[in-house]
Amino acid sequence: MIEASQRGALGRRFRGGALVAVLWSMGVAGCAVAPATDPVATLGNGGVDKAKVSQQLAEAARQGGDYAGAIELYRRMLAAGGDPLTAHLGLGDVMLASGALDDAEKEYQAAVVIAPSRPEAQLGMGRLLMARHRPAEALAAFDMALRNGAPRAVALNGKGLALDLQNHHAEAQNIYREGLADAPQDRVLRSNYGLSLALSGDYKGALALLMPLAQDAAASVRNRQNLALVLGLNGDTAAARSVALHDLSPEMVDANMQFYEAARMASVAPAATPAP
Repeated sequence: MIEASQRGALGRRFRGGALVAVLWSMGVAGCAVAPATDPVATLGNGGVDKAKVSQQLAEAARQGGDYAGAIELYRRMLAAGGDPLTAHLGLGDVMLASGALDDAEKEYQAAVVIAPSRPEAQLGMGRLLMARHRPAEALAAFDMALRNGAPRAVALNGKGLALDLQNHHAEAQNIYREGLADAPQDRVLRSNYGLSLALSGDYKGALALLMPLAQDAAASVRNRQNLALVLGLNGDTAAARSVALHDLSPEMVDANMQFYEAARMASVAPAATPAP
């Protein structure tokens, strides 16, 4: 879904690449999850067990969107003698997700010191650089992760996003196709390939990819709202509204429809001529 601040930013800077930023900033926040008791504190089997339990709880908290809880648990894992690489990577990912970019960078750098040839920290740094709107540097980080054996679908998806954020859509689409040749069912690659096609004006190709994702049993809110976005930008307001109403309130849908129309009109309006 698109926040009011994103609509305003796009309205002010549509041609400067703001649409790309909006497309990949859409998401649904997780709900905070807190255990009723503290299993770590009640363990009596020594530090190794506490470290393992802390890691398991930290990963569960992260998946549930409880970032503060996950950070505390990863720190307990470190204090109990758990694997430092896993802890620093986990802390980096959680801090990045919560928007604490400086702290995330410190954790990824700590992971690089521990294991400089492991790709996980390089992937994390790539995502961090994307969040800082530095896609050229992010592209280099994803390339390094690939050379160090990162999962190809993950690293190629990162490369595609970095290229799209630099408005290199044709290159980005080649990268997505390369990833899909290895992992044809990867939903993230297919979704971002579809969005990239929309950014380059190929709405027919975009909808051919995004419609099946939004209609199958595994469809997420993001899948449906990505489809609504592209339908709206393509001028099919009725279909966009119908899809958006699966997840959003009528008021939110009305606001998004206004945004889609404004964005669509801005994209076809002639560019302003610089003053002499």
